[in-house]
Amino acid sequence: MKREKPEPLVVLYSNRARIIDVLTVGLVQANYQVLQADSSYVAVVKSYQFQPDLVIIDITEDNTKDVLIIQRLRKTQRTSDIAILTVLPNKIKTTVDKLMADPKVGLSADKMRSLHTIEYPFNFSDLLVKVKSIVPATESPQKRIPKSDKDKAATLQRIANRLYDLHIPIEVKLSDIEATMSKQWAFPFTVIKALDIIESDDSGFAELGKCVATDPGASAAILKVANTVHYARRGGKAISDLSDAVMRLGFNETRNLLACLALIDLSSNIEQRYGFSRQQFWLHSLATGLIAQKLCVDCGYRRPELAFVAGLVHDLGKIPLDNNFHPVFLHLLDETASRVTSFQESEDNLLSFSHGELGHYLTKKWNFPQVISNAILKHHDAEQILETSTPIERIVEESVFAANIMAKSMTFGHSCDEFLDEIPEALLHELKIGRGPKPDFFVEIASHLKLLCHFLNLPTQKICLTKERKDKQQCEVTVIFTGNIEFHPIVLALKNAGFIVHTGRRFDKEKHGNSRIILTIAERGNIFNIMLYEDERQTSLPKSILKIYLMDKLPSKDLVRSFCSNDLLFINRKHFDFRMLLQSLDSFLGEIIVPEKEEVELPDPGRPTKSKKKGAIIWRA
Repeated sequence: MKREKPEPLVVLYSNRARIIDVLTVGLVQANYQVLQADSSYVAVVKSYQFQPDLVIIDITEDNTKDVLIIQRLRKTQRTSDIAILTVLPNKIKTTVDKLMADPKVGLSADKMRSLHTIEYPFNFSDLLVKVKSIVPATESPQKRIPKSDKDKAATLQRIANRLYDLHIPIEVKLSDIEATMSKQWAFPFTVIKALDIIESDDSGFAELGKCVATDPGASAAILKVANTVHYARRGGKAISDLSDAVMRLGFNETRNLLACLALIDLSSNIEQRYGFSRQQFWLHSLATGLIAQKLCVDCGYRRPELAFVAGLVHDLGKIPLDNNFHPVFLHLLDETASRVTSFQESEDNLLSFSHGELGHYLTKKWNFPQVISNAILKHHDAEQILETSTPIERIVEESVFAANIMAKSMTFGHSCDEFLDEIPEALLHELKIGRGPKPDFFVEIASHLKLLCHFLNLPTQKICLTKERKDKQQCEVTVIFTGNIEFHPIVLALKNAGFIVHTGRRFDKEKHGNSRIILTIAERGNIFNIMLYEDERQTSLPKSILKIYLMDKLPSKDLVRSFCSNDLLFINRKHFDFRMLLQSLDSFLGEIIVPEKEEVELPDPGRPTKSKKKGAIIWRA
């Protein structure tokens, strides 16, 4: 069902409760949706997550540094085109204008044109005129709603109310959700059958070709891809036989394309709404599948295709929530950003079940292989994964867990948060990446991701890698590991965000002396054990070094105050969204560090290698 365009969305930031409440009431009455933010970090996160039509920033003499929000929004690709209205007193307007005109800020003329200001004092009607000139309000036409649609809406609302009831058993809630989607969304039999054929040692290209032929849409897509320039170089001439097309593509790539086509087409008629871009969601899902598959290949696992499909569907449970219970889904997203927590924790708190549990429930109903369903269920629970008794299942589950975090770290797509959990040492070692992935690991991932997106008509312009910095500036960060920690995804995320990152067990002034940021990651379960560098009154260290501690539990406010320093930051690892760290670095450095990106090329065909399937020749990129 096609939805009407919703009212324009405004993210409203002010650290003054009265201002934010008054402006919210007026904007809502004028047919605008409003998301409130009472801190600069929440303003950035909500702007990044929801991509509103307008961001309103209230700046006073006490918070002039919050003008950095504008720079962060303008210099981040996902938010660079959002209109911004700054509300500020006249006496600091000159200061703000001067700062925004600074060459270091580097805003183009187009970006400057989408920046607007209004000065105190003003009537709300003046503000509303300004807002409407930037983003006109939506006038909802009066339409007669058919009784069947009213009944359906009433049913969905009743179920939505039940989802919030923590006394209702989880199984009942999952069954209710499935009942609302059974008629609109049934996973194609073709993909399940294709997985069975690929698993069988007695199957060949002919059998897989016959399977694909039962689905007209899949048949057309597979033939189209097999005859593209990229694959035609492997076979030389156009083909029309599905068995030949499957042979040209190979078992693995045929399976991957079938799974992608089956899933991504399911949501093609859903218009993008605030907070959850389907293009970014599927980009993240594809990247997770490719990374999981490569991890399995690199550690010698013989069934990497299972890891690809499991990675592709790991977040599947989010789609029915967004499709049929969008207000509930928006509530979860807003809770995640406002409370600085993971999306799964918001689900557990509000609904008592997670998207992993829903995805597991649905894929079991669709008769997916058990290893895939279990990987979906556990993709946020490393402890449960490490307790998996079957090594074959554990490798798939471990690869999906790690791949999800790595895809977030590299900003390959985006879903519902940027919560970067640690990857346990035991899990890293079983995947043979004890100290993290090698530097060239993601080059292959990015090129194959671009190829898949090309075939699936997903935008590819945002698939790029960060170049290594040569200019140094003040963007060096030292990450200190304590205990047995040898790798943390935050290292990938910082490098991807444009920082030069050093790692070690201790701060070495000779090696790390240019770092203005020292991030210490405490081992899980350890008691508070702050690392003291030197007496801050000495001059052996620069005065302006930001010392950050990622910990299980934050120290008391009295203890924090006793350090009496603006250069000290404690972060609870249970409430750690990477965007919060970036906002802290922006504020401390007084400028925005922007990564320089480089495009990745499509993979070229490699040499033919023998396939395990009846000795057939296949090509691997």
